[in-house]
Amino acid sequence: MSTTTATHTAVSQLYVAMFGRAPDTAGLDFWSGLLVAGQSMTRVADSMFGVTPARNYFPTGLSNEQIIASFYVNVLGRTADAEGLAFWTGKLNVAGATAGSVITEMIDVIAHYAGTNAAGIASAALFNNRAEAAQFFGEHGGSLANATEVLAGVSKEDASVAQARLLQKQQAIGAIDAGGYAEIIFGSLSGDVTLTNVGDDTALRLYTGSQAYGITVQSQDSATTQDDLRVYLPGSAMFNFTHLQLEGFERLQLNSSSSRTQFSENVDLGDSELELVSVLGSASDYLLSTHADRVDVSAYSGLGMGVSTSSGTTVVGSSGADTLAAGGSGRLEGRAGDDLLSGGKQITLVGGLGKDQFKVNGPSVEIEYVTIEDFTKGSDTLVIRSVVFNHSHPSPSNPVPDDYGTWLPDRLDLGTGATFEAYLNAAASLQPNPYATISWFRFGGDAYMVVNNSVAPTFVPASDEIIKFTGMIDLGQLSFNSQMAAFF
Repeated sequence: MSTTTATHTAVSQLYVAMFGRAPDTAGLDFWSGLLVAGQSMTRVADSMFGVTPARNYFPTGLSNEQIIASFYVNVLGRTADAEGLAFWTGKLNVAGATAGSVITEMIDVIAHYAGTNAAGIASAALFNNRAEAAQFFGEHGGSLANATEVLAGVSKEDASVAQARLLQKQQAIGAIDAGGYAEIIFGSLSGDVTLTNVGDDTALRLYTGSQAYGITVQSQDSATTQDDLRVYLPGSAMFNFTHLQLEGFERLQLNSSSSRTQFSENVDLGDSELELVSVLGSASDYLLSTHADRVDVSAYSGLGMGVSTSSGTTVVGSSGADTLAAGGSGRLEGRAGDDLLSGGKQITLVGGLGKDQFKVNGPSVEIEYVTIEDFTKGSDTLVIRSVVFNHSHPSPSNPVPDDYGTWLPDRLDLGTGATFEAYLNAAASLQPNPYATISWFRFGGDAYMVVNNSVAPTFVPASDEIIKFTGMIDLGQLSFNSQMAAFF
């Protein structure tokens, strides 16, 4: 026998018939290997009948009739009828017959039963369902610890096979072996959870978030390329927090269908292998923190997506109108559509096609700045309200107009050899009068806008702000609306 699926099916049937459980992955591979190497089914069945696990169904000292009777009760789920008991006992009484040879023959008959007897039909359905569930468990990293439990709910009903692939915990805590299961369901967390032996393309479904506890998910095969994990986030509360530490996975899909839930997602990789995070669903406000190489939010249909990135992370929007925010040192690409892109720290913003609005966040305590890669005059808008904090403060008792500073459109030019620091200090020397001054210069082939909030004669990182524009764009051609803190 050389077909892997066929050998796995045969061995899984023997496990159900002789051990009353599913095969663990190591056991499935061992016995299947004997079949592939040329041993007959009868010889393998005899070997399995002779090992300790078979004593659960077939204790030492049983007569031939008792062996057959035990098979009926434990494997077929019913007491043997007199005719069947006599027939199979007679088979086992024949000289040279063995328990393995007869049980193998019984398995073949019941697995392919095509008769009309109600009891036979029910027994065949029960056995085949248990064998199918057992094979799936063994082929997907199933462990010995769960090999009996996984078949406990399998019945003659086909739906029970799918149910056996679900690992459900109403209260999850501690280490949990998830090998052999296609989907993991947690009602809530009562402590930190470590999921081990998690297979490729497993689904993790969370019904309640937790701000206090986290989930570590470890792949069963960290050497395999492109291991996927699908996580379905809770949507029952106004605020949910899901802290995920992924180990050995390259791709993560986050799903949420709630229209009223704000999420705080912290996706941190212990082995830094995460290449892609795909975000789906319609959560009204989404916050994601990740070290992944790429975050794809093109299928996200909610109202707002915020991503905290690390160096090398690229966040990609859809072909429609997106509302996206990102911080850190990565890259945010709106793609096509009229996008609203917000960025802070050292993020690079790329609007793509469409009329885009860029919002720069701040302030920063260091000399770090947002880069806008494709700002287009007459099409795009830049809003700097968040980085201008030296501005008027209208109130009912002081109803002055909003004033976000003075724009100085003439380019600062310090001549050849001037340093970047010199340009920053020159911009800072333009004292606020009475509010912030906004000026610009070119350096190294790019344009820089400086928001001078302080009264210090030199640039102050905790107060003054920088915005970089890729290329030799002429910022002096932009129009500034001081009440909106916006450039057009």
